Amino acid sequence: ANQRRQPRYFRFSAPFKPMPASYTLHAAPGSFRAFPALICAEYNGISVEVAEFDASNVRTLSPTGKAPVLVGPSSTIFSSHAIARFLANLRLDMALTGSSLEENAAVDSWMDFSQTELELPACVWFYPVRSFLFATTIQTALHANVRL
Repeated sequence: ANQRRQPRYFRFSAPFKPMPASYTLHAAPGSFRAFPALICAEYNGISVEVAEFDASNVRTLSPTGKAPVLVGPSSTIFSSHAIARFLANLRLDMALTGSSLEENAAVDSWMDFSQTELELPACVWFYPVRSFLFATTIQTALHANVRL
């Protein structure tokens, strides 16, 4: 009696039961961009294999040439949050993306916020510290644009 109702904007007449499928995620080891997808898969009980990272393979799979990329039985999805949204929507009974259009929009808003307001600034601070992205070039460019 106290079960979550199915969102009305999806057109399923019977309770949704995901078909068994195999998904492979192509991402660099420890990549934070893979975490949203892996978290959604874990919560939804979806089996996702993480492939050994091969940059040349990712370039052929993704239209942008960047990881992460999710390869499924009938599609290939790229972009961290698009993959997470896809995996979250495979099990509508879990309502990871909300149970109404408003809740779905709120989830999208927070995912976009985290991507633009948290992940990007964290990368700008973290990458130079770890000597990623040619830290000296970035520091030189920053100092050249700062007028004291």
